[in-house]
Amino acid sequence: MQKDINFKHKASNILDRVALYISGLSFSLLFVFIILLFKQELDIMVITMLALGIPLVFLTSFNIWRNLQYLVDFNSDSNIVNIRYYNKSVECNFSSYIKKTEVSLKNTSSRSGFDCELRLRIEDKSFIINDTFDWTLLEMKLLFEYIKHSKNEPLTEKERSNLSRMEVEIKKNSPQQNL
Repeated sequence: MQKDINFKHKASNILDRVALYISGLSFSLLFVFIILLFKQELDIMVITMLALGIPLVFLTSFNIWRNLQYLVDFNSDSNIVNIRYYNKSVECNFSSYIKKTEVSLKNTSSRSGFDCELRLRIEDKSFIINDTFDWTLLEMKLLFEYIKHSKNEPLTEKERSNLSRMEVEIKKNSPQQNL
């Protein structure tokens, strides 16, 4: 395992992240609207748009709330951790010891395929990292393994399972990358 790790991403403030979620929401609602437009039944169209729109707005709002604190950069020498993150739209920097860092993987897969998020806690700061914005599954996997190795923590069976599924997904989506 390497001694240092460094992940740098393009700065992505809350407005950039909200715009991404809203564009996805708008596209979904527009698609449904166009399909229903051909039926030309206004009452069915309004009911369907409300039935689909309210859960989508709730889901979008929930995802935006979860990403109010967004980790942009992570740098460590296996002892000191330096991070750059956004707290809403305010850029912040923070340093701590790797022993005060907790990390876990959460499998968020659905029928449509494998998905996973990395939960990182450094002292009193919590981050949920997924591949929605800048982070890739490979970066999440490497960061998780790095922290576990640096703290000499053994992997649980569930963590091994999630890591192996991540490897399969990484190979499937990026055959040119070496693990």
